[in-house]
Amino acid sequence: MLQPAMSKKDKLRKNITQIASHSQKESIKESVQQLIIYDGGSTNKQKPIVVLKYFDPAIECLSEWTQEELKSLSNTLSQIQSKTWQGVWEDTGLDCKPVPKDNDQFSSLIKLIDEEINILQMRVGRKPRIYGFRVNQYFFLYRLDRNHSVFPE
Repeated sequence: MLQPAMSKKDKLRKNITQIASHSQKESIKESVQQLIIYDGGSTNKQKPIVVLKYFDPAIECLSEWTQEELKSLSNTLSQIQSKTWQGVWEDTGLDCKPVPKDNDQFSSLIKLIDEEINILQMRVGRKPRIYGFRVNQYFFLYRLDRNHSVFPE
């Protein structure tokens, strides 16, 4: 019996499920490229989904953060997910902005994912920042910066 053709949305869901179920041995670049293939257009009107799949606790671990900083981080992640991507870009409190591609601290990550994808920085509080990258509506949280030492102002 013939199976009905899958819609782009169904293909994307199936692909995301497959990506999430693969082992960590799968390269980040392959995962990201698979997500990009099924992008049906702009996702600026969609709400971000924060993903910790590629979070690197070896750089900085949550256990180093104070209770107040953890609460701010939790509030920030909730705030990100409650807005659309357009809202995240426009929110001056989050101050979401791309990291310069020539930054040595992220060059190895950029090579692992895709040269076209920007690493993003977002404000968590007065000092703390988070860094990650966006693929479609997903924000892959990659690293923490409790003391705002990556790009001090």
